[in-house]
Amino acid sequence: MLILRLIYQETVVVRKAKTGNNEASNNTGGNVTIDTGNATSNVDVNITGGGNTANVSCACNTTNDTVNVIGNAANTTNTANVTNTKLKKGTQTNGGSVKVKKLKSRAKTGKNKANNNTNGTVDVLTGNATSNVDVNVTTPSNTLNITP
Repeated sequence: MLILRLIYQETVVVRKAKTGNNEASNNTGGNVTIDTGNATSNVDVNITGGGNTANVSCACNTTNDTVNVIGNAANTTNTANVTNTKLKKGTQTNGGSVKVKKLKSRAKTGKNKANNNTNGTVDVLTGNATSNVDVNVTTPSNTLNITP
């Protein structure tokens, strides 16, 4: 028995988070505030290789072999040989390839403009820019059970 399993996984992930490129310009007589907040990009890639399980019955139960030697004369020598061989082989193979072809994660809060404002206060507040990437690959598994 031969079990062969091949796995190919190709992954492309592009993730962007932006709160920037805001503009509050050319205002007169008032306060101006740009508050962008946080930009967060989280990418989680989980690839599982799967598995093979094979339960094989060998049919190798213990046998009782009987040899009867009959019709021989007195004072003779008799020889009997019995060979009883039962064999069952099992093979499993898993193969795989994981290719993370493109993985981008970006977080931006910049490029805000507050130009030419008069007679007031100008505040440009940006939050945090956070980018997290997590890639987990679990290899394939094999289980082979041979029973009599």
